[in-house]
Amino acid sequence: MVKTALSVYLMFMALLVGLYFVAAPIIHGDTDEFPIWGVINYFMAVAVVIALAASFMHKRAMESKADAVDVILFLRMNIAFYSALWLSLWFFWKWFEALFGGGGSDLSWAWIDPLFAIVVGAVGRHIWQSTEDI
Repeated sequence: MVKTALSVYLMFMALLVGLYFVAAPIIHGDTDEFPIWGVINYFMAVAVVIALAASFMHKRAMESKADAVDVILFLRMNIAFYSALWLSLWFFWKWFEALFGGGGSDLSWAWIDPLFAIVVGAVGRHIWQSTEDI
């Protein structure tokens, strides 16, 4: 039940961020201010932490197996974990900078938001598939 709720949350957030990333310039026109991101970022932070924790737990579970691990599964697990780690470092760096009045380029968000949608969506999908085994 908890796994299902977490996977739905992650996939919903990935969809929301992906759609809003594309629609924000249309919705807000010529302005450089996107106030809804200020609210979405809090929910994104929770999703990033969940994705990082879930991918870490999956990595640890795969590494603890003494049997030979499938190479494709090994690569998928490592890519998911290190992508989630990269996303968390990058997201929290830019988010704290924005929260505490730091300047800087908004170009980083143009990379973080699509990365968020891909990584969080993939981890959410993986959690969803793992609930079918129960």
